[in-house]
Amino acid sequence: MKKNFFAGLFLLAVLIISGCSQKKEVQTVRNIKAQEFAFDILYYDLTGNVLNKKNKSFAQNIKLSPEIKKILLQKVVVNKAGYTSVLYLTEYLYPECSGFIDSYGFYVPEADNGRWVDKTVFQVQENLVGSQITELLELNPVVQEMLQEEEAIKEGKEVETEVSVEKILLDSNNRLKVMLFEKEIFIPQIKKDRRVFIHTDLKTNKVTRFFYNESFELYKKEVWKIPNADEAKMLFSEEYIYGNDNSIREKIITEDNTVVHTWYTNENLVEKTIVEQKKTITINSDKSNKDESIEKSWFWQKSETKWTYNSEGKITSEILTEYEEPETETNKTKTAFVKKQLFIYNNMEQELPPDYEYYENDVLKNQIVYSAKGNYISKVFFDGDFAVTTYYENNKKIKDVYSVGGIVRRVKTYE
Repeated sequence: MKKNFFAGLFLLAVLIISGCSQKKEVQTVRNIKAQEFAFDILYYDLTGNVLNKKNKSFAQNIKLSPEIKKILLQKVVVNKAGYTSVLYLTEYLYPECSGFIDSYGFYVPEADNGRWVDKTVFQVQENLVGSQITELLELNPVVQEMLQEEEAIKEGKEVETEVSVEKILLDSNNRLKVMLFEKEIFIPQIKKDRRVFIHTDLKTNKVTRFFYNESFELYKKEVWKIPNADEAKMLFSEEYIYGNDNSIREKIITEDNTVVHTWYTNENLVEKTIVEQKKTITINSDKSNKDESIEKSWFWQKSETKWTYNSEGKITSEILTEYEEPETETNKTKTAFVKKQLFIYNNMEQELPPDYEYYENDVLKNQIVYSAKGNYISKVFFDGDFAVTTYYENNKKIKDVYSVGGIVRRVKTYE
């Protein structure tokens, strides 16, 4: 333990001494090798890799203490070429390795349970370090001014703000690492066959992650609410499944306890949607006399909607089927209610709207028939064989006819 602790102290001392040499703008071969050696020890601890193969055997035998690693991974704000940048302490002391720690990526699909939030939150937000680290690094006047503005804001004092400018941070390979504009932050991440783009809106504390495959097709989107790392919560996610023609065939939206599946036709029209609802029940345990209970959850099909279209891509029908909520997971799905809408194109030459019919459980409830532009008849059917027929001319109501069993009971005209 002492060996590891003192090794960590040695590493920190090497970085500090090497960093102090930078302010003299004198970079000797010895200093560069010392910085590279110290950086590789930390880089190996994080990733299992080294930048210089000669340092690997040393890195394998040195275990950094959590205290030293925490110091080296603190974030500092620096000003370079007119841009405000956020770097790790070790990157500030060794700028030649800027970007390597973050560029190895964080996304692992099978382990994606929200732990990424810690890394992303602290990567995109400018965490200003304490006064001791500030004095140690002798940060430039621009950063000192930013620290003073931060304190002034906390004390409720007015601070003069400059016109917003775009701020860009590149990694050591000249790739975009972070882009900032006002309260928005954009971060690209690359890992083997996938790319992840992160957009953060600090005004709303919302973070959106866009996942692209190797063909640059968006296959997943996540929207998170992140007031801080401890209270991070995913609001909803969208997944996209593509067909052989590279067009979307299915979309899956997951939000809290609801999952919505949507299928598309070859013409990219919505064909079917299924809504699944999560149900949780409490089951009493029979294994002991103790009052113990367990929770069991599953998704049941709440509704299904189907659409049909004519050869011109115009909708001809929409059928919504709602299902009863089951008591148990093994219960068969039972239909609770069916709503059907039909759109009938009888006068295509006159460019009239389609005639319309609306059914509830196969019972006609509403019917609209067009005879000319602005002229149509609307019929509404009620229980007890009661109906109201309304006549329109030039889109104005001119007459209501009330009937029971097909017999007219009353007529009301409008001027």
